[in-house]
Parts: sequence; C-alpha cells; structure tokens
Amino acid sequence: MFNLSIFPASESTKEMKKCRGHNSYLKLNSNIPFDTWKAQLLVKIDEKMKPDRISYEDYEVSFMIPRVSPQLLSIVNEDDYNLLCERTQKAKDQQATVYVQELKVRLAKVCTILHIWDFLMTIDSTNYIQRKKRTAVSRLSIQARRVMELGLR
Repeated sequence: MFNLSIFPASESTKEMKKCRGHNSYLKLNSNIPFDTWKAQLLVKIDEKMKPDRISYEDYEVSFMIPRVSPQLLSIVNEDDYNLLCERTQKAKDQQATVYVQELKVRLAKVCTILHIWDFLMTIDSTNYIQRKKRTAVSRLSIQARRVMELGLR
C-alpha cells in the first residue's frame, strides 16, 4: 500500500512540512509492472488535481519509508520502482509514502519559448545569408557589366 501526497506546482518553493497538497492512498500488489504502477498513479493525480494534460514527466515522484528508507528517493525509472518494492517488503507494515510534486509549467513554457527563439534566429540567419548572397550576386553582376562595357569600348 502506498500513501500518496500530491502537491501542485505552487507549493514547490515551500518546505515539505508547510506544503498543502492532496492526500490519498494507492493499494496495489508489489509485483505489478512499473508501467501499470505509473498509470495508476496518474489516475490518482487526475482525480485529485484535475490537470488539463497529464504525463508522468510533468511530476517529480519520490518515496520514503519510515525506519527503512527515511530519505526521499526519486522514482524515475523501473530500477527505482523495483527499489521501492524491495524496501516496502522490508518495512514492518509494508507501506511507503510517495510524494508527487507537480513541476512548474513555466519551465516548460520557457523551454518552448527558447526553442521558438532558436528557430526564429535560424530563419533570420538563413534570410541574412540569402540577403548576403543576393548582395554578392548583384555585386558580381555589376562588375561583369563594367568588364563587358570596358571590353566593348
């Protein structure tokens, strides 16, 4: 069994003890695959926070087990999940607390803006290069005309 503490992005700057979030529990067997566990966790997040869009990558997920694993450990991949399952089995009551922190959306927006800026700069530099080519071609044509004029005289 997993006790869940789900926190919105607005709580990310506060200390863990002062954060206000949504509490729930998730009762699953410890032998389920990581993808199934992630899907069930996302269902709980959707029930509690009702986000517009939901993806595991939009959240920082970590766990703690009193007296077995008192420090928060991240759950990023299947190996981390397997560690969670192993340590939960060692616990007296076989429970773990899973903390889910919504990542700031602004960071994603900033990354998107930076990608757009980079794209625009690429377009601008391409236009700049094209303008330089046009200028070089027009200079060559002017020089060619002058040579032809001199040759015809």
